Amino acid sequence: MQEEWGMLLSSIRNGTIPDIDHIDHVRDYLQDNMCADPQQADELGSVGPPFSTSAWAPCIWPKLTILLCICSGTFAAALPKARSVIGPDVVVTNIGYGCTECAVGVLLNREDVHVFVVNSTNFIEYLDVAGSLARENILQVVCISLPVFLGLGLSLMTKLLCRSGTYSRASCISSWS
Repeated sequence: MQEEWGMLLSSIRNGTIPDIDHIDHVRDYLQDNMCADPQQADELGSVGPPFSTSAWAPCIWPKLTILLCICSGTFAAALPKARSVIGPDVVVTNIGYGCTECAVGVLLNREDVHVFVVNSTNFIEYLDVAGSLARENILQVVCISLPVFLGLGLSLMTKLLCRSGTYSRASCISSWS
């Protein structure tokens, strides 16, 4: 959206879907549901593109109060960029903590994206990726607040053995600082 801001405003102003690759299969449907709205285009234009101002999203959506997203594991890397767009007053909440092979845990408090209760019937271990990936460094946890129990500043690799027998050595890496 940042790179194509002018095209977006033009599309809203004129009510036309632009020539964008790979949307031919939905272009007609989109065009049927697109109508010109010059006033909205002017309002968006006065705010500017997403990274032109901090807390951009609440300027566009004044009633925005919560962002529900996956922000555990490797997805946590996007949080600083998301926070720059939504600002400090929008609550970020996570839907859970999972890896490719299974769900690992649920949030203990929806407003604290780092504290989970492990509710998996799978066998889960954690390894500090900064240290040696040796057996003696394996951490096994049943009910945890990962940053508190394991320490802030750690990057952990989740190892799990699913009940189905699927084994994953590096399903996801989580960082807390």
